[in-house]
Amino acid sequence: MIPVFKKIRKKMADDNRPIKYLRYATGEVILVVIGILIALQINNWNEDRKAVIYQNNILQVIQSDLEEDIIVIDGLLAIMEPKEKYFLKIANKTMTREDYKNCKECDRIISGFPDISLQKRGFNLLLENVQFKNDKEDQLLKSIHLFYSYYNTEIGVDITEVTHLFNVNYDYWINKEYEWVGDFLLSIKNEKFIDYTFSSGDYRNRVINFYTSFYLNYIQHLKGYRKEAKVLIEQIDQKLKK
Repeated sequence: MIPVFKKIRKKMADDNRPIKYLRYATGEVILVVIGILIALQINNWNEDRKAVIYQNNILQVIQSDLEEDIIVIDGLLAIMEPKEKYFLKIANKTMTREDYKNCKECDRIISGFPDISLQKRGFNLLLENVQFKNDKEDQLLKSIHLFYSYYNTEIGVDITEVTHLFNVNYDYWINKEYEWVGDFLLSIKNEKFIDYTFSSGDYRNRVINFYTSFYLNYIQHLKGYRKEAKVLIEQIDQKLKK
């Protein structure tokens, strides 16, 4: 092809037709520029396509994380929601001694809680990619950022607070050298521990304090997480189907 162009240029020069040659040269330059622009456009299209595929992969991971989190939260609620009535009965002073003796759950209602870990794999991938992290146009990505930013903070604070109360209760009882502490640690029923729960306003206050942090804060945030996670799962699903 190049030798052909050389022959054309030579013929035009020999015929002393510089204007025609100039037109030809200009046209050739335009064709080259058009070719470069087309190549760049194709390259940009390929890059955009790769970005969309990668973003969809991240969204699938986030979707999977949220589905797993919902299962974990449901498991925690199944364990802890039935125990809430005991907290309320102790707080409202409607728990009788006989109720307490027959309640298998009551000895340890403020001495532990199910430990769960919420997934952040997909969100971390999102944060690692600057393009998606700074995307101000995609409403779904903005919703995901707001969701994780809020609940990671709130639930993190809740877990820290509940864990602190758990440790404070244990340390207090052990340092007080109550006679029933040994049996309590071994999950053995002890009449003196039951006496403590009814004769001491200290125990009621600890139950109320734990209830406030665990049920009114932590559990409520987990329920909010579960509710909003279901919405995000549906929104991600709709986007992936487009």
